[in-house]
Amino acid sequence: MKKILALLLTLVILCSCASISAFALYDEVTDEFLEAVRVEYDNDKIEKNAVLIYYMKELSENKYVTQYAVSGYMYTCDMVNIVVGNYIIESARPEPVIFADGTMYEMVDAYEKGIINDDDLFLMSTFDEIDMISLKVGGALRFYMGGYRNEDFINVRFEVEGSDTTISDLDENFGDDISGAYKRLEEYFDQLHQKLLNEVLKDVEHIDLVHNNGISVVAIKRKDIEKVSAYDFVTRMNYISKVHMKYIDTFNPRFNEYTYAERAGEVDKKGNLSHAIVTANSLMGSDAEIGFRFGDLIIESPAIYTDFTYGYGVYDYNKDRFYDLYDLRNDVDKYHRLEERLASYKNTRPVGDYDRDKKLSITDTTGIQRHIAGLENMPSGEVYVSHKSEVGYVSDVDNDNVVTVLDATLIQKKLVE
Repeated sequence: MKKILALLLTLVILCSCASISAFALYDEVTDEFLEAVRVEYDNDKIEKNAVLIYYMKELSENKYVTQYAVSGYMYTCDMVNIVVGNYIIESARPEPVIFADGTMYEMVDAYEKGIINDDDLFLMSTFDEIDMISLKVGGALRFYMGGYRNEDFINVRFEVEGSDTTISDLDENFGDDISGAYKRLEEYFDQLHQKLLNEVLKDVEHIDLVHNNGISVVAIKRKDIEKVSAYDFVTRMNYISKVHMKYIDTFNPRFNEYTYAERAGEVDKKGNLSHAIVTANSLMGSDAEIGFRFGDLIIESPAIYTDFTYGYGVYDYNKDRFYDLYDLRNDVDKYHRLEERLASYKNTRPVGDYDRDKKLSITDTTGIQRHIAGLENMPSGEVYVSHKSEVGYVSDVDNDNVVTVLDATLIQKKLVE
């Protein structure tokens, strides 16, 4: 509803761009308001019927947030983003301002001078006429909030004051007792989590999911997100998808010590979600240049990881489980378009990519033929070895463990097709 009202207001404002017609809600244009407008525009000839007030919402006694225009003045039709406190205000021109004790203030000026405070900003964020976004609420969370109803629970990743504390912050001499220092750090992080639950979420319906390393994941209802973000103790909130939550439950990663991304989702013939490609790994891994063949692709990795060996996994919605991509190498067609999707990702190469430019071309066939004829050495990266010491050749198109003229011929055939 708030977005719809904001859109309608924007359309009204846009329709009045360039020049404002001489009409107004006269009962809202008080003598005090008119005088403040005259001072703001440095024009004591402005009359009440030249002032159009779009809205005027009370924040407290003699303090309002308002948006108005004056007939005869030009306004551009672009949208503006006003960063004030922990919020971004999205608005068409003329910009909303603060009318307090008979004076007009620009929004940022009012905040910096103490005319409005964080409580006022939070109240403003609840007004349907104003489109405000909390800077604490990450972009992904803002985006996915649109797909939930007010009473739906959303998994939220919380960072709070102290989440970035390190072991050296608590104990400069931690080297004398490393295990004890880490224990004290964990105890400190547990205290932060309890403060989040007991103070910030005390009167908010929530589901405590998991916490470690100073980060908490708690499910709260969509309607409470803005309210919770208003607490100074909360420094950042972001979205955790159901698949991401399943990954956390399955692999128990340390927050801030792993990477995660859902790359693509597919549906079955009935239109139901079938699977998602996930790239995820801990930041620690056994250094190794490894690779394996997946259909007509070579999947490479700079390390051997403990969750998904090569950093790629597939989540099956129907079976509610993850598969390591390596374990699917003998069943490439198990999931619709899986190989096609993977082809566009980092650390994948098409079989036959002799010159390592991530595509098949006549240059690859020429290179293979020159190598077979003894005119050039096999290029670096042509040989790949899996984490299980399985050796293969990128240019071995027919998968017979040797590179021959037939492989060059098969590439030429693919190029023609």
